[in-house]
Amino acid sequence: MVEINRKKKGLVKLNLKPLTLPPMVEKIDALLRRIRVDHPKMMNIQMEREIKMKGYQGQKALEFYLDQLPEKKYDIINDLRLYDGKYFF
Repeated sequence: MVEINRKKKGLVKLNLKPLTLPPMVEKIDALLRRIRVDHPKMMNIQMEREIKMKGYQGQKALEFYLDQLPEKKYDIINDLRLYDGKYFF
């Protein structure tokens, strides 16, 4: 899906893959709605959700800086992991 964001009159920024809530967070939320409050793993599950949400919030905060890039020069693809033969970026 390609989403075109019109932020300023006459300028278009192409967002090839918009940022969405990670599926794992949605799964954890569903799990938290279903288990008892006193479940022995409740604290671990909540901590895992916080970690995933911090990553998502960091990506969301990065969007501010990405919006400062020249409109016609760059396409934005969220959640992309590249491998250069040795490392993942």
